[in-house]
Order: sequence, then C-alpha cells, then structure tokens
Amino acid sequence: MIIKACTKYRLSKSSAEVISLVDAQIRIYSEKYESEQAFISYAAWAVPSVGFIGTVLGIAASLGYANEASTPEGLEKVTSMLAVAFDTTLVALVLSIVLMWGIHYLRKQQDALFANLNSYIIENLINRFYK
Repeated sequence: MIIKACTKYRLSKSSAEVISLVDAQIRIYSEKYESEQAFISYAAWAVPSVGFIGTVLGIAASLGYANEASTPEGLEKVTSMLAVAFDTTLVALVLSIVLMWGIHYLRKQQDALFANLNSYIIENLINRFYK
C-alpha cells in the first residue's frame, strides 16, 4: 500500500488523492477479509438452528414414547429423549456464544489493524510530503 501511495503522490502531487487512495485500499482489504469470513459467520448463524432442530427431534421422539410413560421403562425413554432435546439446545447456544465472541473479536482486531494502518500511512508518509 505504501508503494501505491508513493506512486500516486509521484503522479498527482496531491496528498488528498493519496489519502483517498489509501482509504479506498483499506475498504478493499476490509471487504476482502469480510468475504473470506462469510462461512464462519454462516456457521455461527447455523449452529443455533441445528440445535433447535435437535430440540424438535428430541421432543418429537419423546412424544413417540408418551403412550409408554406409565411404565418405568417408558418414562425413562421419554425423559432420555427430552434430555437429548435440551442438551442439543444447550450445546448449540454455548457454541454459538463462543463463535460469535470469536467473530466479534476478530472483526475488532481487523478494524484496529486497518485504523492503525491508515494512521501510520498518514503520520509516516503523507505528513512527510509536506516536509
């Protein structure tokens, strides 16, 4: 990016155009990284959905044993299926929280990187054009 900025300044002799180029390049990098992380975002969205599907399937299975609930074995089948149903929800929600924290942390780090990059170029390159 520094080479691009220097080339732009050499051609245009305009700091404003260099700043515009740097801003555009940072937006391009940001969009590139965001698109590369699209699958991770999709997975973080899909995990709770899969957990809820497991919940529905577990409740449906427990209802299948409802006619046997009067016997100890039938009651155990019903409760074990309900346990599976609620465990899938719990696991999915916890996993989703962890994934979302990771995604937000990564985006925060990327935003800081791009802000620092922009600041560095302005302070150490563009401001030197005036000296």
